[in-house]
Amino acid sequence: MERLTDVESTLRREVTIKQDLRGLDYDVGYEVSGIAVTGDGDTITATCIEKEIDFGSLTVSSVLLEEPA
Repeated sequence: MERLTDVESTLRREVTIKQDLRGLDYDVGYEVSGIAVTGDGDTITATCIEKEIDFGSLTVSSVLLEEPA
């Protein structure tokens, strides 16, 4: 429980990415490390917290929440 206090008191970035069906490689709850999708050149580790699959356009929208360092 002590870890949760530390984690929840740290500001984290939320990133939404839209990609083709390669976004199916990970699911909600998976930790994704070494990604550079923030637009400012940072490489972060994040957890997938939401995923939407659009079979009409064959795209996957994922919401990633940064894990504090």
